[in-house]
Amino acid sequence: NGDTGVIQFIGKTAFSHDKLIGLELDVWSPNGHNGTYRDTPYFDARAGHGFFVRPDLIIAKIDPNNPMPLSTLYDKHEHIRPPTVKKSDRIRLKNGLVGVVKFKGEVDFSQNRYIGMELESKHYNGTDGTVNGKKYFNVRKHRGYFAKETEVARLLTSLGAK
Repeated sequence: NGDTGVIQFIGKTAFSHDKLIGLELDVWSPNGHNGTYRDTPYFDARAGHGFFVRPDLIIAKIDPNNPMPLSTLYDKHEHIRPPTVKKSDRIRLKNGLVGVVKFKGEVDFSQNRYIGMELESKHYNGTDGTVNGKKYFNVRKHRGYFAKETEVARLLTSLGAK
């Protein structure tokens, strides 16, 4: 999704069959954590900066001694306008997560507009729809996920209000 960070962990976890990479993100994320999941510490990160990702979702390594401009990380498809979505639409994000839109709008934690979605399955970076003590929508623990509107890759089913 264009986020950058430093790799702090590579390996197996108790909560996923896949090998995962634990990143300490450069910028706080509403789906972030501190590197601990279900009381098991995997790496140390500032609160809201820890994030697990599959290796195939890493798009580039940036050498801090010779950084590339972020614009070189995107191909022409990144400039395609994301689909317009409404509450109750079923969507897929660029990172492959699928779920139903439960919230769309402005948030207290960013200047960007966000979508809050209920994921089809639990996710290690999932929430319950709450960020920094504010409830944006209500879902079961680890089923809520926040994404910038620009992270929507595809509208799968449109059930939203007209």
